[in-house]
Order: sequence, then structure tokens, then C-alpha cells
Amino acid sequence: MVIKKSGYTLLEMLVAVTIFSGLLIIVLGSVASSSSSAARTSVLREKTEAARSLIDQVSNDFRYIYTDTSTGDTNGGPTFTGYYFTTNGMVMLLKFPSTSSTEFVRKEYSVKTIDNRLTLAVDENRSCELRGNNNNVHCDPNGRAGERDLLSGQFALNGGATDFLSDLSGLTIPDGAATEQNGWLKINFTVKPIDYAPLNCENSTQVPEGTCYEIATTLVPNNQ
Repeated sequence: MVIKKSGYTLLEMLVAVTIFSGLLIIVLGSVASSSSSAARTSVLREKTEAARSLIDQVSNDFRYIYTDTSTGDTNGGPTFTGYYFTTNGMVMLLKFPSTSSTEFVRKEYSVKTIDNRLTLAVDENRSCELRGNNNNVHCDPNGRAGERDLLSGQFALNGGATDFLSDLSGLTIPDGAATEQNGWLKINFTVKPIDYAPLNCENSTQVPEGTCYEIATTLVPNNQ
């Protein structure tokens, strides 16, 4: 007696393989989409954190601006109260609670190019004091910490653009003349991946949408 065994026909196998392949493509597409979305979210988070860290750095120092008296900057700057602006940044005279009554900190922030990328740098001297009747700021060269790049090397600032400008701005010193000022400070930074360092965020054909992250704030000294 011959026992017949049931099995799949060729047509049934083809249908099953087709359905399985379709499901596999859908699943892999969802996984790839999720991975791509997660990667974009991660990059955005990193850009946001990098931009905010710059804002936080300057904002924290701005809380300790010394505005009690007009001072003269022996480093070549004008007479000022608290801080003054340079062509590409600003100089701050700071008084921290943890320092002695005669010890001051001078910080010079500047938006400049380092290693072929635009960034925010700070030159700091923590051993400064006021001398003479004009309260001139004298800083000990040995107290200079040196210039530091404040932006992570995987990112760059955007510059030379109208809508995506990176700068520190406020009251203007006319022709570099001596002036007393305190006023306001506007901080505006646009951060982008280092791969786009030479490109302008305003050029949508070169820099894809969402590549650049812009953040801005305006600060006023505590005494105003």
C-alpha cells in the first residue's frame, strides 16, 4: 500500500517567500528609519548642548561683572566699567566671591578661527588688581591661563552670515576712544558639524536643513 504525503506546491512556496520577503523589507525599513531618526536626534542634542555650553559660560561670567568703578585697561583697551567690546569679542573685568578683595579676573572672549574652524575662545588672567587713582587694571603675566577653545572640536561656529551670525555684541566703543559703559550684552551663536565648517548656513544648497543650530540671548549686568 502506498501512503501519500501532503506537501507544499511550488506556487504555495512562491507565495510564502513573497510574503515573508515583503514583511522583512518592511521590518528592516522601520529599523533603518528608527536608526536614522535616532542618529539625527543625537546630533541635534549634541549641537544643542555645545551651543548652550557657550551661552552658559559667558552668562555665568557676566553675573560677576565688576561695575563699581571706572577702570583703565593696561592691556591696550579703553577706560571702561565692567566690560567693553572689541572688533570680534569682548573684555570682562570680574570679581568672584571666592577671591580676595584686591584680586580680579580679566577675561577676553573672541570669536576667531582656530585650526580652520570658527570658534569661541577665551584668554583668562586670574591675577589682576586695580592700581593708581585711575584704577588701572594690572595683571600678573604669571597668572595668565592662556587661550582656550570653548567649542568641541567636532563642531564649528557659523560666521559672515545675516541670519546665522555668531557674535558677542552690545554697546559700541566709538573709534576705540575711552568711554565708560556697562549696558547690555547680546550673545548669538550658530553651531554646525565640523564637516560643514567652510560652508555658510544660509546656503541651503550646500548645508541641508537642520544642520545648523542657532541660539541667542541678551544679558544685563546685575546692577541695572
